[in-house]
Amino acid sequence: MNYDQFLKDLPRIPAMTIDQVCRYYGGQPEVVRRLLRSLQASGSVVLTTELIRDRIATAPIAVIKPGGPSLPAGEIAYRAQQLWSDRFSPKLIIRATSKLSPANR
Repeated sequence: MNYDQFLKDLPRIPAMTIDQVCRYYGGQPEVVRRLLRSLQASGSVVLTTELIRDRIATAPIAVIKPGGPSLPAGEIAYRAQQLWSDRFSPKLIIRATSKLSPANR
């Protein structure tokens, strides 16, 4: 797992899930859970379980290139709506505390 990059990025990201940490920073879920328990014990992160809407696809909503045509807001909204499920499921949410802010490190 890219531990240093994770600690650098987390204060700039409003919230993450364990799946996202494993995907973007490498690592197995059990290793990440142990790390998170340690960070929680030190007061560096807050862990909560929240109901989150599942995302159906991993595709971007739209790709807009500089100088290219833009899409109407209604079409972007429709595409976004199609990517999200109506189902909610509990997920462990990770949020950094002020201890991880660059000013406090």
